[in-house]
Amino acid sequence: MAERDPAWSPDGKWIAYFSDESGEYALHLRDQKGLGEVQKIVLGSPASFFYSPVWSPDSKKIAYTDKRLNIWYVEIEKAAPVKVDTLTRGSALNPSWSPDSRWITYTKPLKSWYSAVFIYSVEDGKVSQITDGLSDAGHAVFDASGKYLYFTASTDIGPRVFGFDMSSYPHRPTRSVYICVLKKDLPSPLAPESDEEKSADEKKDEKKDDKSSDKPAEGTEAKKDGEKADTEGEKKADAASKPGEKKAPPKVEVDFENISQRILALPIPARDYVALAAGKANMLFVAERLNERPMEAAPGPVGATLHKFDLEKRKLDKVLDRVIAFELSANGEKMLYRQEQNWFISSASQPVKPGEGKLKTDEMEVFVDPREE
Repeated sequence: MAERDPAWSPDGKWIAYFSDESGEYALHLRDQKGLGEVQKIVLGSPASFFYSPVWSPDSKKIAYTDKRLNIWYVEIEKAAPVKVDTLTRGSALNPSWSPDSRWITYTKPLKSWYSAVFIYSVEDGKVSQITDGLSDAGHAVFDASGKYLYFTASTDIGPRVFGFDMSSYPHRPTRSVYICVLKKDLPSPLAPESDEEKSADEKKDEKKDDKSSDKPAEGTEAKKDGEKADTEGEKKADAASKPGEKKAPPKVEVDFENISQRILALPIPARDYVALAAGKANMLFVAERLNERPMEAAPGPVGATLHKFDLEKRKLDKVLDRVIAFELSANGEKMLYRQEQNWFISSASQPVKPGEGKLKTDEMEVFVDPREE
C-alpha cells in the first residue's frame, strides 16, 4: 500500500493524502491526532494517478491534478470531484486558492507552448484567461488581501520551452514578477509617489492628525439616539475583534473585462525565479534559482535564494540562501524551510537568524517491516 503527498488543512484538524489501499488511488482524510476513522473519497473513473492536494483556506475543499493532465477540486462534504480544466500538454503549476476559497488560479500551456494564467470560479464553474500568452507565465498566487494576483512571466524562455534539445541547456532564461489588480475600481498599488521631502512643520502636523483621528469631531455626537449601530459590516468587524474568533476572509471579486490592462510589472529585478508564495496581505515571497554552486555549499542540491517583497514599501529583501524546500503556514506567520539536510521553522515576518528554529530530525526513528515493504 502506498500513501503519498500529505497536506495539512489550514484549520489544523485534518491530514489529506492519496492512498491506493483499495487497489486504486483515492483521497484519504485522517484526524491530525491519528484518532478516529479515515474518511475516504473515491476520485472517479477511470482510475488515475493523482498529485499534490491543495487545501482551500476554509478547509472545506481540496484541489489536485492527475496524470491525464486534468485539474480537479472536491468539496469534502459532497465528496464529488469536479473537473476544473484539462491541459493539452505539459503540467499545471500549483493550483492556488483565493483567500475566500471561491476561486482557483493556475497556469496552462497554450498552442504556442507558452503558458498563460487562468482563473476558475467555483460558484459559476467558468474558466477565464488572464494573460495574453505572448510571454510564458507561471507561479500564479492570490494576495491575502483578495485585491491582487501575482505571477511571473518570461519573454526570453523560447529556446528552453520545449526541453528536448540539449543545445538549449546553457541558455538561462529570466522571469519578471507581475501583479494583476482584480477589480476595476481599485487604485494601482504602484501609483507614482511624491519624492519631495516634507518639512518639519508638515511632519509635526501629521503626528497631530494621527493622534486626533480617532476622536469624534468637536460638536458632533458619536452616536445619535435611537440609531442602530449594528450594521452588517459592523457585526462582522465586531465578531472578528472578539478574542478567539477567526476574522472573516475578504471577499474576492474579479472584473474580467479589460483585466489585461490592469497588469503591472513589480519593481523586482528580472531573474530566474522558480516559485512565488503569498504571505500576509501585501507580502510576497520569491524564490530565485541559483545557477552557480557556491564554493561553501555541501554536495547535493544547490537550492534557491528566498526573497521577500513588501508591496506597500515596494522593497525587495533577501531572506535566505540555499533553500531547498520552503512552505508558509496558512496564516502567513511562520515558514518551514530546508537547507542541506536540516529543517527549520521560523517567523515569516522577522529576519531569520542562522540556525534558529532547527528541528531535531536526528532523533526521529522509522520502523519498517521488510515483508510489508
